[in-house]
Parts: sequence; structure tokens; C-alpha cells
Amino acid sequence: MIVVVGAGKNGRKIRSELFDEITEVKIYDNDRRKWGSLIDGVNVISLEELIDFVEEPDNSIIVGENSPSLIHFIKDLNPACKIFEYKNAGLAELNMSCIEEFKYDNAMELGQKRIKDYIIRMQEYKEEGKQEAYEHAKKFIEFKKQHPQVPEISSIEMTNNCNLACPNCPNSTLSFHKGYINDDVFEAALKYIPPYKNDTVAVHCMGEPLLHPKLFHYLDKMARIGTNICISTNGILLDDNIGDELLRILSCTDNSIMYISFHTKKSVERWYEFARKYDRCPMKNNIHFFGQVLEHNQEDAYKWLNELGISEPDNHPLIRHITSHSWGGNVENRRKEYSNIEINNRIRNCYYLRKRKIAVMWDGSLRGCCYDSNATQKCGSIFDYENADINPRGYDICRFCDPDWITNYQ
Repeated sequence: MIVVVGAGKNGRKIRSELFDEITEVKIYDNDRRKWGSLIDGVNVISLEELIDFVEEPDNSIIVGENSPSLIHFIKDLNPACKIFEYKNAGLAELNMSCIEEFKYDNAMELGQKRIKDYIIRMQEYKEEGKQEAYEHAKKFIEFKKQHPQVPEISSIEMTNNCNLACPNCPNSTLSFHKGYINDDVFEAALKYIPPYKNDTVAVHCMGEPLLHPKLFHYLDKMARIGTNICISTNGILLDDNIGDELLRILSCTDNSIMYISFHTKKSVERWYEFARKYDRCPMKNNIHFFGQVLEHNQEDAYKWLNELGISEPDNHPLIRHITSHSWGGNVENRRKEYSNIEINNRIRNCYYLRKRKIAVMWDGSLRGCCYDSNATQKCGSIFDYENADINPRGYDICRFCDPDWITNYQ
């Protein structure tokens, strides 16, 4: 029996090019939501089934080309397992004893590559006549050349206050002090936003961003330097004026994102109203907009949507379904401690660790992951940014990390 690792396009290519009969092949994917399903008529097995599978000496694993994290994952499960790499339309068996140690620390290599990307982006700003964005990119590149290893900003928290107390969120039980970002912290963070082309900078984290009285002032400043913005809201405060302001600012960016999570009936109603406004926006192609059905209250969300005449939310172009995470185990009733094999696999695939991202909290302190609601990862201060750092091998919070969120399966 053979297992192809990966349910996406690479795994599909391997299966279609190598196997005429699907009966001899199974699929494994790190996305647990696919376990137990059929993809192109092939069974997707769970982690428990994969663990049993690799113990059988006649079974084999196939991974795609350049998949070091997957290879180390299989090696953790069973170093004696037969594993093949699909390469140049053929299979090459790998000698597990010769596999190099996984490279956790890629700070200098990644930093140098990004400098080249940012120089290209800076020139694009110049050609587009975006002088403020060009000047910002120029200054950031000068800083980056001096400090190529410094992690890069993925989010700037406006506030960790919220106007709801949802069961999937630890906001009401935070031990970290609450407050609102001020001008000093924001301006310091703004200075170090990289000239991303496709990446976004989130302005939400543990709180509701629309609560901040200077939100639009800050978003305007981010948009003027070319920042692609990601904003997630519960929608409660999203009236016509706020909706117009958000569309105005996000339309000025190249590739921004807006989410309204369906926490309450009013959230769904606000999404419905904003969706009509979004549909009329002449620059809506610059904005990815979705309402979010969360796992923990999906039944309620479906009922609220049905009351608005939306009977098939699974097929709606402006709705996506997401799992309700545990914020690194900080939501007690959703807390789960994972096995060492799962944790190591998570760390090797972690978006924040592998891409060296860092989150700015409302008070200017830094943490390596925005799901660390109580800021247990002490990564420095925005006022001493050149000395900020992360631990590429992970943190204690990684033992409770939700796999779907941290590894980009959402």
C-alpha cells in the first residue's frame, strides 16, 4: 500500500501521473478537516492511521519535491519507513539516515532574500508615482540591510478590548493588561512595516479594532505607505459611515483583506449590509472580503443567514468556514496538548516561525505569534526593534497550538 502525502495540487499531480488504479493509494494531509473524506475518490487517512501505516514494512510514503518538513515528519514517525520523493516525473527513494537536520534558523538567508524583493517593490512604487510609499520603502531597506535577521511585522494590535465575550476567545480572561495603542507606539511600528507586495499587516489581534477612536487615522497612514491591511471585526459597530471609511481606505491598497466573523445575529446582519456596499465598490478587486462561519456556532450562523434569505452558505462567494481555535490553549474548554510528533511537525511548518514574523501589541511589546494572547513569548519592544528576535524552535505555547491556523490551512 502507498500513501501520497498532500491533498492539494501537488499530491493530485503525483496520483494522476503515477497511478492508474486508486485502490492501491491513500492520502495523508496535515489538514485534519480532510481526514476521513474522499478526494478524487481516494481516502484521506488520519494521523492515527498514518502512524499505523508506517509500521508496516511493505508500505511506502511518497512526498513531493523539496518537502523537508514532510520528510522529517515521516522520519519522526518511523525512521525505517520507505519514503520516496517525486522528482522529474519519477520516484527516488530517500535514505533516511542521510537526511540533513532540519534548518530552523534561516534568519540571514531569509533577510537577504527579502531585501532583494523589497528593492523591486520600492522601484514599483517609484514607477507608480507613490512617493510616500517609495520614501518609506527606501528607509526600511536601509534599516533591513543593517539588521537582516530582525523578524518582520505581521500585525499591529489596535486594542485588546472587545465588546463581546465569545466562548471561543480568551479575551474576558486575559492576564495581560488591556488598553489601546497610542500615537507613540503606532508611529514606532509604522516605521518598521516592510514594503510587502502580497503579505498583509493585521490590525486586529485580541480585541475589536473598530473600538479604537483613531483607527481610520492609523489605517490612512498605513495605506499611504503602501501597506496591505488585514482587518477582522465582529461587525457590531459597522454602520454605514464606518463601512464607507473602510472601503475608502482599503481601496487605496493593492491587496487588502476584511473579515466579519459571525459571532452574533447582528454580525451577520452587518455583513449582509456591508456586502451590498462592497459589491458596488469600484475598487473591490483590491479587497478580499468574507463573512466567517465559525465552527463553534455554525448552527446559529446558518439560522441567521437563512433569515436573510441565504440558504446555501457553503456555496456563497463571500462566506468562508473556519475552525474555532483555542488561542494556543488559552481557551480552557478547547485546550488540547498535542504529541511531540505533532508539535515538531507544527513548528517546522509554522507560518510565524518559518517566515520570522512578529506581532506588535498595543503597548509596544512584541510577541512571536499573535495567538499568544497573554504574551508569554517575550520578543522585545518596538522601541528597541533592532534587537527583537524570535525562537525559531518554538515556545511552550506551541504544545497547545491549533494546527489549522498556524500552518495556513484555513
